[in-house]
This record gives sequence, C-alpha cells and structure tokens, in this order.
Amino acid sequence: MKKSTLRIYATILILCAIITPVSVAWTAPRVNHAEKAYEAGVMAYNQGEYQKAVYAFQNSIGYNDRLYKSHYMLGLALFMNNEPHIAESVLMQAIEEFPKEWKAQAILAEYYAGQKKYESAINYYQNVLDVKGLPRKEKKEYQTKLEEITAERAEQWRVSEEEKDKILSQIKLPIDMKSWRPALVEKRNTDLHVAYLPKDEDLTNNRWRTMIDVLCKAPNFGGFQQINQETADQYRELGGEMNTLEQIGDSRIFETRLSNKTYIVGRLYKSSIGYCLVQVMKKSRFKTKETDDWVNKLKTVLIQSPNEATASAKKDSETTY
Repeated sequence: MKKSTLRIYATILILCAIITPVSVAWTAPRVNHAEKAYEAGVMAYNQGEYQKAVYAFQNSIGYNDRLYKSHYMLGLALFMNNEPHIAESVLMQAIEEFPKEWKAQAILAEYYAGQKKYESAINYYQNVLDVKGLPRKEKKEYQTKLEEITAERAEQWRVSEEEKDKILSQIKLPIDMKSWRPALVEKRNTDLHVAYLPKDEDLTNNRWRTMIDVLCKAPNFGGFQQINQETADQYRELGGEMNTLEQIGDSRIFETRLSNKTYIVGRLYKSSIGYCLVQVMKKSRFKTKETDDWVNKLKTVLIQSPNEATASAKKDSETTY
C-alpha cells in the first residue's frame, strides 16, 4: 500500500469509528432509503468492496442530497477505488455545499499530504482548523498535522541565504519593500515559492491578513487556451483550486475566493522560467479601489531567470552615478 493510501486509510479509521452504524436493521421503519443506502455503503466499504460502496453512497445521495456523510464517504470510497480525480471533485463539491462541515476538508488534506502536495495540504488542514465547533480532540490532531506538513515542506524546499538572495533578485514587484518583507522563500527543482507579508504580520500559525504569493512552475505548467485536468492538478499543487483556474480562461488577471473565505486578485504570468502565479490574498473582501490598484500593479510584475536578473542588476549598476 502506498504512503498516500496509508494516510487516507488512517483517516478512514478515524472517521469510520465515528460513523459506522450501530445497526443495519433493514426492517426498522424509521430508517429511510437514504440511510439504508448509506449503511449499505459503509458495510461494503469496511469489507473492501469499494466499487459497491461507491454505488451505495451515490444511491444515498440520490435519495437525499443533503445527507453530508454520504458525500464525504463517497469521496473516500472513490479514493480507495483508485479514482482520485473524481474523488477530489466530489469532495470539493461537498465543501462548497456544506461549508460549515470539516470531514471532506480533512480527507483532502490527508490525500494531498500523502501526495506531497504541500500547499494544498496546508490549505485544507488550515480550513479544518478554521471550522467553528471543531471538536477539541480533532483540533489538536489537525493542528499537529498542520505543523508536521509545514515543517516537512520547509525541509524539502529549504534554501541557503545566498540562494534566497538570488531568488529574490529574480522577482520585481511594484510594492514598497519598507512596508513588506519576504516571509517565506522556497525552491524545489525549478519551482519557486515566495510569500511577502506586511512587516507587522506573521506567517506562523496563519497569523496574517494580507499576503502576496509568488509561485512559479516549470514551463510545462500549461497554457491559457486549454484548461484540462492535468493543468488543473498542477495549479492545485501550487495551492490553488479548480474554480480559480477555470475563471482565468484567456485572461491573465483574475479574481476569486477560496473555500476558506480568502479573497484573491491574481495574475497567471508567463515568464522565461515558466508559468508564475502572482496572487494577492486577503482574509476579507477587497474594496473596489483596492482591486483596481492591485490589478494595475500585477500588470507590471516582472519575474526573471537567474541570468536575466544578473544582467539586469549589472545594467542598473552601470547606470547608477
């Protein structure tokens, strides 16, 4: 069994301990069709009959599409049935339809953590912790998991101070660096991730109100004309979501809102090092003037290769008197 499956299986043990029915008495008059189908799905699931479980949970939703547990169990069954893309879609829809619930978020967090998709995992673990009324035991558990995956990502993407300076020299943002600071600088192969925060805000434990995220992917990221599953997967790996990518279309500037109520004004920018996503993230709505200002600023973003950055710095020094 793969590590990713092991992580999902760990989630299953936790969730099934909560949701496994005490009785599957089919003759009980108070059990409706949706509950019966759900119970059949849980039974099939626990017996490892995942395709059968998928059908049962789909039937349950067909009888009652407001039965939340059938939605997230359908996602789990699809994962275990080796249908991850469909599972992701099902769980994302459940999150959209049931924003106050947390189990679909937890399942996605576990899946992305197992896949080493750090940004997505961190995002969903944080979403779980942001849910009001999260039980104390689960809050402690997912806070620990968030800290572990954050530390794992930091170790994987760690850069030296010298390399950090080189990366920062590649990024030209129209912001006042007296007011902002690079709170996070990471690199993995050809991928870059730099997060800027106002100087009075802290990335630790998600204590920030506004953030500028710069994420650069290798040149095979994808284009604007065709938005397919592969491109969407790559975008989500950078910390985005499917609906954001779909809204970009042929336009490089976009606005959206993530499931954790984080508002974004962003630009998907094609640079010499690949596709770069530059997004201004805010934990409250942008005012109209703010949006207009950021849109204009994002149009002037410049992200260079190391050679271009070196040449640009040399040119600047030659023109300085």
